[in-house]
Amino acid sequence: MRRVRFVSLLALNFGFWVFLTGCGKSANTASMDAGGGELPAGPKKSAYDDARPAVLIRTSLGEISVDLDVEHAPIAVDNFLAYVGRRHYDGTIFHQVEAGYMALGGGFDADLKPRRPEFSIRNEAHHGVKNLRGTLAMARAPDEIDSATNQFFFNLADNPNLDHRDRTPGGYGYCAFGKITSGDDVLEKISATSVADQPDFPQMPTTPIVIESIRRVR
Repeated sequence: MRRVRFVSLLALNFGFWVFLTGCGKSANTASMDAGGGELPAGPKKSAYDDARPAVLIRTSLGEISVDLDVEHAPIAVDNFLAYVGRRHYDGTIFHQVEAGYMALGGGFDADLKPRRPEFSIRNEAHHGVKNLRGTLAMARAPDEIDSATNQFFFNLADNPNLDHRDRTPGGYGYCAFGKITSGDDVLEKISATSVADQPDFPQMPTTPIVIESIRRVR
């Protein structure tokens, strides 16, 4: 069985931990899978407004609508929508929640089985979008700038410590690529959920918060 790599999301700040399965470096493979082939097709782009994409996230605590920032984070948006189009996130959970800070999900199902990511993507945090409350951002390994794959997190507060500061791994920041337009009450519920440390899963909700589906709506 392949070992899941255990890395820190914010090692220099609050000691939060995330899990990222093995990922190959690629800044120019946003439309290719790890083996060099085309990714399975999602919904046809012609059916949507590509300049203003949006998704609806249905969770066990309610619905969250998110506008995606294709202007400042086109790679992250394209990556996220590719997973959405394959229904990769259906049945996953928020496996780590820190009240008033962040909620991390997208990588594991309710049985804590990892969902296989594709390739790593270019970090676009240098475009300057802030990790403000209600933004959606890509998780990555703290020692690898371009290591984001399928996991994402909601900022549950303004988190300037996650913004781009410099070109070092520790200062590069985390790419915010969307912002909620409705569902603030759901974020409040997520932030207030009871958590407990589990083997290899710190600060995991004691009652699973399930991402029932994510669908593109625009």
